[in-house]
Amino acid sequence: MYTSDPEALKKFFRKIEQLPPIKYIQVAELNDASSVETYLSNFRRSMSCLESVNEDDVLFYSGPAMAIAVAFLTQGFSTYMTYNAVEQRFVCRGTKDDCFDDQFFPSKEEFLRLHGLEAVSFMDGTGNYTSGYKILSLPGEGGNQVTVMKNVKHIELSVFGINITLHKPATSGQRKTAIYGIFNLRAYIGSHALKIFVSDDILAGWINGLYLMKEVLE
Repeated sequence: MYTSDPEALKKFFRKIEQLPPIKYIQVAELNDASSVETYLSNFRRSMSCLESVNEDDVLFYSGPAMAIAVAFLTQGFSTYMTYNAVEQRFVCRGTKDDCFDDQFFPSKEEFLRLHGLEAVSFMDGTGNYTSGYKILSLPGEGGNQVTVMKNVKHIELSVFGINITLHKPATSGQRKTAIYGIFNLRAYIGSHALKIFVSDDILAGWINGLYLMKEVLE
């Protein structure tokens, strides 16, 4: 498995039973602090140091679209596999053409737990309850359970990940608190599987990936 953070994946997979042995190969990371050119250069360099694969190997692709070309050119893959979220099946293309249905459909609670999170309720300053998240400590790791986000209005699981609707912030301080919580959530879930909805123009414009609910409905 090619990954930019092997330790994070090992931590994730410790929550899943009956997995075969997995070899982790660290590759470059694409983030907000690196350009596309830098990412591709580092990715190509790390891939060129690895042994080539054979025709029995299948690349299960989940990542930046530009990385798949580099992997094919440097490693010699002849078959790749993708996940069709709409049809909920895995599809292989290349030397081996095949497809099979997904067998795992997590609940909202299972999805959050796989990412080290749990939905909880908090008492706000007015004496009312509001939804939010906390980080779960894995067995044997110790540490306190830390709040990741509050003021959540609605949580919904979708075929592409999870959708979260926030209450409209009443003050600039609440906007800043919401942004901090969103960054924490993205660190655990990833921006590709997380959609945030909020009916506030300022908050929606602060971070890439935030959308106004009215824009979605239109």
